[in-house]
Amino acid sequence: MRPYDEEAWFRMKMEYPKYSRAYIGILNVLASAGNKLKIEELSIQSNGLRHGLIAHFFNQVTPEYHDFVAMLSRTTFRRLDLVLTTESQNRIHWPAFRSGHLRHALGQAVNLQHFSLTADLHTVRPSEDNWTALDQIIPADLWPLLRSFRLMDFLVKQDDLVTFLGTLPLSVRTIELGQLEFVPENGDYATLLDLIKHELHWSDRQVAKQPRLTIIVAISDFAPPGMMNWIDSEVQEFIYYHGRNPFRGLRGPVGVDAGVGVERDMFNPDYEWPHQDDFDWEREVKRMREKNHQLFMDLQICVDRMLWPPAIASMLEPTRDDDDVDGLYGDTSFDLE
Repeated sequence: MRPYDEEAWFRMKMEYPKYSRAYIGILNVLASAGNKLKIEELSIQSNGLRHGLIAHFFNQVTPEYHDFVAMLSRTTFRRLDLVLTTESQNRIHWPAFRSGHLRHALGQAVNLQHFSLTADLHTVRPSEDNWTALDQIIPADLWPLLRSFRLMDFLVKQDDLVTFLGTLPLSVRTIELGQLEFVPENGDYATLLDLIKHELHWSDRQVAKQPRLTIIVAISDFAPPGMMNWIDSEVQEFIYYHGRNPFRGLRGPVGVDAGVGVERDMFNPDYEWPHQDDFDWEREVKRMREKNHQLFMDLQICVDRMLWPPAIASMLEPTRDDDDVDGLYGDTSFDLE
């Protein structure tokens, strides 16, 4: 176990974003309350933004870490939704995940029923160096009462993930996997579902005890934070019945076709409708170029009116040939790379 460097920890806390310092302050308040409060859950929600607890929190054992462990150790504690911001962890070989401190802390929540872990590992290079086995981080074998499990924005290997899912207790009823990044040549969503179906044999369980698996993916690479496609019923049809693998369509092993899944906005609970398709950037580029072309023509008219006598300027009218939109004036908008 790494020795506690008080001075380094103090400097690091001062450099934390305000929201991360707020989380640490809340943990301190909860710890100072002792047994006066019946704490059942801690839920950090980022809705796709990088506003989680800084992962450096688990680099070493600190007074704040002890506060966290004390809270999870309460027999009344049932739910943990943890969001981690992994800034600079890749430069120091991921001590937050590999030191064992995070796993030790989570292992104290012996009565945990709901667990969610979200990181921002989709922002790092998906390489072997940045990958950590899930059982080094999450002690699922110590949670006999667990009912729901969620893993979001994590770097995974397909075989390791399937093995980990096989260790989840039989009490689990819902599993959500979202925005996963696969180490190259170590799987994709399509083969992941194939392995879950044929190796974990969830369909052999009683219907009431079969986990409901949901896959959550971005609508497109350009979608705003929190805008996701939730693939639920199609996954159940494939795993438990004779449905088609939703990731075996035209979009390839990491995407789904139009009509597969439900689009939801984490910032707007009222937003929900069937997935249509990825954002049509070809159409959007054309629309923007048409708009820029019209603005150019309007500007040209204004310039002409200033240069020509009033009698002639009043006769000038905007003209546009739609066939030329992607031609002469197309380059005045932007290029999609």
